[in-house]
Amino acid sequence: MAKPPKTLQTIEDIFSTYAPAGVIGAPKLKFSTGIKLYDLALGGGFETGRIHELHGPTYAGKSELAYLVASLILHYGGEVCYINVNEPFNFSFAEKLGVGGPNFRLVFPNNLEGAQGIIEHYVMLRKDVSLPSLIVWDSVALSFSAEANDTAIGDTHSRTPEARSNARFFGRNWHTHFMGSKIIMIVINHERESQKLYGKPTTPGGSIFGYVSHSISRIRKDQDLLDSADNVIGHRVRIDITKHKGTGRSRTFYLSHYLDQGINNVMSTIHWAYDNLKPTAGRLEYEGKKWLKGDLYKYLCEADKNLAEFEAWFLPKWQAENP
Repeated sequence: MAKPPKTLQTIEDIFSTYAPAGVIGAPKLKFSTGIKLYDLALGGGFETGRIHELHGPTYAGKSELAYLVASLILHYGGEVCYINVNEPFNFSFAEKLGVGGPNFRLVFPNNLEGAQGIIEHYVMLRKDVSLPSLIVWDSVALSFSAEANDTAIGDTHSRTPEARSNARFFGRNWHTHFMGSKIIMIVINHERESQKLYGKPTTPGGSIFGYVSHSISRIRKDQDLLDSADNVIGHRVRIDITKHKGTGRSRTFYLSHYLDQGINNVMSTIHWAYDNLKPTAGRLEYEGKKWLKGDLYKYLCEADKNLAEFEAWFLPKWQAENP
């Protein structure tokens, strides 16, 4: 390759000379996940033009989180393409969140090539649209064979045709346009703990897109949430952000996911405060009073003002400890 002339002093000079068609690099936008704590841990939310990976065991809340992001994209006039692979789509829960309507497209590809083709063509059609768009691939692991899941999916030298196909997929023209677009991509994967590779549990969700993902979050149930009659009404969910190219930090926090209403932001905020501030004997001192979790929850639920004031008190403390 010829060396650039010495008169080209800036990157812009080089681009204008050697890439006269232009350079793709639109400003990145951060879009809320609908969960303030998750947004904070992600450095502001999900970034456009990036792949964000959610993985973990089945029924941990991965799809529900994607529904929540989809509902916000639709609320602000954007478009959602939900690629559903061999998974029962939870229509009732999605409708509760407002997922549906003419801007919501639910598709069922037959195989890996079908899912990849949908993504490629969708990106090329939406790459110049100013409104945000969302692509959800649920679940990627089910698009691959068991053999492919147990190898390095992003490795072009892997022995499986699916692995080589997936690696080449991100070298195509669509991916360059995707990175400069207003499109967010969420890929969801199952985590199979029963099978092992080289003596370690396989985690296809954490490795299939690891080399191109902007963020990777592992989601799993931590404990059941019970009512006064000991009936299970939800789950406490643990989220480990194991990779984030923006913040460069690994972070862990908890959400409360109720079966009938989804993620409870009030209880999630309380969980995070108690886990990080480590109150004495389980009681957190706030506004001159020592609170148990249940009592503080009832107080913060009485008015939005109470929750806002609690967040204004707690979040700066957490940010100071996690710059």
